[in-house]
Amino acid sequence: MITNGFGTHLPLLTHAIMVSEGPVLECGGGFCSTPVLDALLRESGRMLVTADENEGWFLTLSRMFACHWHIVRHVTSWEKFLARFALPWGVVLVDNDLVETESSETHYDGRLAVLKVLPREAITIVHDTQDERIAADPWWCARVASSPFVWTHEACGIQTTLLAARELPEIGERR
Repeated sequence: MITNGFGTHLPLLTHAIMVSEGPVLECGGGFCSTPVLDALLRESGRMLVTADENEGWFLTLSRMFACHWHIVRHVTSWEKFLARFALPWGVVLVDNDLVETESSETHYDGRLAVLKVLPREAITIVHDTQDERIAADPWWCARVASSPFVWTHEACGIQTTLLAARELPEIGERR
């Protein structure tokens, strides 16, 4: 499943699903995380919400996965979306793009914008945190420093960071 750096977030994401309860929010769907989340949660009774800013991705993922327990939504405003879906999220994956653009700057600004409005109680997994536009951002640095539990996983030169309000079993101590 991990090819060319895609799917490198799956080990932390899968672990978080296995040690958590409650609904799961996927901020930015894709052909790696969405099918894995769908398969992991199918029999559990847990709700999965896949939300994406890209209308094309939304349409594709909606046709493939939408059902009564896997909700797929197009998002134009994360603040409005999260106000409507104010759930006690167990896990939140942030792997979104704000809009398709030639500049990747907007891509990372979108991730930070989502993170700023998410509740802190959920286990939060953020993909591509090795990029300096995230890693050096003062807000992100403060968020990581204030998290009781932080774990970073690296594969293929891609970092994924997990933030949690408590230590998670079988991962280890704060890094």
